[in-house]
Amino acid sequence: MSVDTVIKIAKTITTIRLKLPLNDEMITRTMMLTPEHRSLKPFFDYLGV
Repeated sequence: MSVDTVIKIAKTITTIRLKLPLNDEMITRTMMLTPEHRSLKPFFDYLGV
């Protein structure tokens, strides 16, 4: 997969951050919704994102 393709797909991945009101804990989730997003999951796992 080319670098340009990876960057194009990665630009559309959304990360959601929620602050829980009861204990002020922050939860972060990266939303990989499409097959193209999921194809980049190994990169995110490798980088620890």
